[in-house]
Amino acid sequence: MLHWQRRAIAKYTRNLAVINRDLTARLFDIVVAARSIVDDNYAWEVWETAGRYAPQKEVSPLETMRISGDDVWFRTKRMRLRPRLRRPKQRLILKSLKARAKEARPGEWAEQLNGDAICSYPPEDLLIEDYGALLKQKAKSMLSEERARVEPFLTSILDGIDLRETVRNWHEGKIYVRLLEKVAGDVGAVVVIFDPDRDDRYRYMTTWLGEHRNESDMAFYAANPFDHMVGPGIGRAEYGGFLMTRPPRRLYDVWSDLDYDFAENKPERLLMTALDYSVEKQVVYVAARPPRSIFRSMAAHLGRRIVCVPIGQLSPQKLKKLRVIHVLGGYERRKGAKEFIW
Repeated sequence: MLHWQRRAIAKYTRNLAVINRDLTARLFDIVVAARSIVDDNYAWEVWETAGRYAPQKEVSPLETMRISGDDVWFRTKRMRLRPRLRRPKQRLILKSLKARAKEARPGEWAEQLNGDAICSYPPEDLLIEDYGALLKQKAKSMLSEERARVEPFLTSILDGIDLRETVRNWHEGKIYVRLLEKVAGDVGAVVVIFDPDRDDRYRYMTTWLGEHRNESDMAFYAANPFDHMVGPGIGRAEYGGFLMTRPPRRLYDVWSDLDYDFAENKPERLLMTALDYSVEKQVVYVAARPPRSIFRSMAAHLGRRIVCVPIGQLSPQKLKKLRVIHVLGGYERRKGAKEFIW
């Protein structure tokens, strides 16, 4: 119980005693105050503590008397308490009862990296592809909202009633409806920037090609995953930013391409790549700040349009989960990777 709750209970019981013209508050009043200020659980503990007596002895120096059940409830007040006591079936259960595996000696897992190949973890691929599709849908909705037109209701409710405009012009006695114009062209590449990396902390830069037609080509920069080994040949890190583009099997090495040396930092290089490789007109750019104005001119020259989505509008919990990346040192590591990736 907090200090302000103790003061509130003292004041509350004093007021109840004044109303009843008593010198001190009764037990009933104290329990009512405990329930009102704290909760039913605390009120139950107060009642149990106040009503706790020592076990009765066969021979006692105190005077004893026999009373019936009717005498106990004579001129008494009743109060219902609903204590939310934790039951055994509602106890917290560990997400995994299996302990995480550990290296038998330092560096054992790193020794299993042969450098022949690296690959991703398929469940993470599905997660990031689904989120990329969600960002594309959000970008299309934003563009449609920008081109929305509101007009008085005449013959059709179009895409629905605009309640805000209708209430604003209530004095006119008209109903306003909204028309959402379709956006020309679809959404192509997606760029997500978690950290612009001004301090050059994310030095692991690579390009991945999609393994099948439902998987995007991807370029990203991240912390070195093999500095944090979580399994034999399995490294864990965080994205600084990434690019996704379809169809797959088209992306050259973004980080060594001389065509993008105009970029001043890693996010700009990813954005230039997205504008260059996107087969659709719209390119999604998710970041804390929009890119420089010159990139809008560059996009217009290529027949593209940058749709900026503030990263603050997205779910922090989802982004935190999405930002984790695991790099596997070979395709054979995928078979037992689920035992080490959490």
